[in-house]
Order: sequence, then C-alpha cells, then structure tokens
Amino acid sequence: MAIAVLKNRTRLLQFIWGLLTVLMVYLLGELLTNSPALSQSSRIAEIPLSCLPVGLGTLRTELVTEVREDDTKYRLLDAYLPGDAKPFSVLVSLKDNQCNLLYSNPMNDFYPYSRVLKQSVARQLALGELRYSINNAGGIDKFRSTLQPDLRNSSWQFSQEDIWAFNQAGITVPRTFKLVD
Repeated sequence: MAIAVLKNRTRLLQFIWGLLTVLMVYLLGELLTNSPALSQSSRIAEIPLSCLPVGLGTLRTELVTEVREDDTKYRLLDAYLPGDAKPFSVLVSLKDNQCNLLYSNPMNDFYPYSRVLKQSVARQLALGELRYSINNAGGIDKFRSTLQPDLRNSSWQFSQEDIWAFNQAGITVPRTFKLVD
C-alpha cells in the first residue's frame, strides 16, 4: 500500500511540474510578444504596397515608430533592399485607407522630418526613432558610445527635432554638431 501511495505522489508531482513548465513557457511567450522594446523592433510594417517607393525592387520593411495625430497615422519604417543589410528610411502617412509616401531616403542622406511634417509630429517621430536606435544598440550606454565622432567626420548634423528627442532621453549631443533646419 505504501508503494502505491508513493507512486501516486510521484505521478502527481510530475503532473504539477509539467503544468508549471507549460505555464512558464506561456508566460515567457506573452512577455516577449507584448514587450514594447522587443515587439517594436521586430514587427513587420503593415502598409499598402502602393505606398512604398517604386523602382527599388521588393522591399522588406520594419516599423521604427508610429505617431498619430487627429485621424492620421505617420509611420517611419526601415526599408531593406534584397540582399542589403543596411536599411534606409521611409516615411508614410495613413488616413482613411489612403497612404501617402512622404519621403524615401535610399541614400540615407540627412533629412529632417520637419521639412515634410509639422514640428510636433516631427519631434515625436524623432523620439520614437531614438528609442528604436537605443534598443537596437543594446541600451542607452551603448547608444551613447556611438555618438563619439571619428576623425574623418568630426561634425554631426542634427535637426531641431533630433535635439529635442535627445533632451527628452537625457542624452547630451556631441559638441561638434551642426544644427540643420
């Protein structure tokens, strides 16, 4: 009789251990898929193909950040050309099932958002992009280390919205920066 009770206890403990394992796997899965820091950088951007730049081939896009103002969504995307590891920026607006390509920057030239948007939206996009970059760098300290100018390029270019975003994040910009309007 004692052996039967011991076997039943062992089975019960194995069953409970199995349930706890399943629960832990479920909770970890929920944490990883609902974490803004992780999900933002890994989401595929859902935008109409007609809104993407033409003539560049098939693009893979990832959402960098989204800003909503009134009934318009502004999405900043990282776009990847086939076989290219370095993304370029694409900015679109979505309103009433219509998508407008605001700019596409395949050459990665410096281009302030405030040239195509009002300052309040440009600031929020810059802050979202900064947070995305901080996450991709592996944290704020690692991101700060990327702001050290090299000998070839001792001057940084920032827009007013970039400076605002850095201030919001508590990051001091390099002294050798040029403000571009």
